[in-house]
Amino acid sequence: MLAPGWGNGDSRCEGVLLESFAALRYSFVMAFRQKIVRSEHVRQSSDERNVVRGHALFVRFMERKGLGDCVSYFPDSMTLGNLRSATPHELLAKYDIQDAADRERIMHIVDESHREDQSDAEVCVLISLCAN
Repeated sequence: MLAPGWGNGDSRCEGVLLESFAALRYSFVMAFRQKIVRSEHVRQSSDERNVVRGHALFVRFMERKGLGDCVSYFPDSMTLGNLRSATPHELLAKYDIQDAADRERIMHIVDESHREDQSDAEVCVLISLCAN
């Protein structure tokens, strides 16, 4: 047996139930959308913080190497990884560094950082050989 007023033509009860269901569904959908927007915002903020942090490390590295005056050639998203993969041609074509002396100074520290990495790798190999 159905509840009084349900399914027997009493449209008032059916209307109230349908309105309640629609309101509940709307609340659920809106809460779900807010959660998605919030998670995208957190992810975006995290990515932006990483870019800012990476650029700050780049700026400090350039200043430590005496190239603080060359930082202005690069975009705000420049990182050490970008710098280390740069070629002399990219310094001219991509970053528009017209001054040959500045390009040479920058490439010198790029080459120097590659040599430091290589010597670090050699030390690790020696340590592992001595450990055996």
